[in-house]
Amino acid sequence: MRKFNEKISNFDVVNLHRREVVSLFGFCIVVINSLKKREFLHLDDVVYLEASDNSTNIYLIGDRKITVDICLRECTLRINDCYFRRVCKSFAINVNQVAAFDKTKCAIVFHHNMQIKLPKEQHQAFLELLEELCICM
Repeated sequence: MRKFNEKISNFDVVNLHRREVVSLFGFCIVVINSLKKREFLHLDDVVYLEASDNSTNIYLIGDRKITVDICLRECTLRINDCYFRRVCKSFAINVNQVAAFDKTKCAIVFHHNMQIKLPKEQHQAFLELLEELCICM
């Protein structure tokens, strides 16, 4: 995860129940508040989101995971970023982090050696999403 050395004082905040999206120096930042700390994450560092009951696991570059107590649907609505796409009931991905799609395993492979398996019925829908985003050549 990138580190900030600048003083965080000049930014726009959109207040969102327990989480905020911040535009800071031209980067899109997610602010996660917990009882112990306030954490600033670049959306570029988020690889994918995974539903886990009524919470969401946020998987970051460097094999780091953060769990937030809001559902995946709410999480994707709050991020509202054109690079995050829901690919099935359980996952939303950062399309900038996609390195390949393994057709034999029906798995999305990300940069940094992370991967998620899609249900077989989502295989074609994901390929159509890639075409829509002009990733396929």
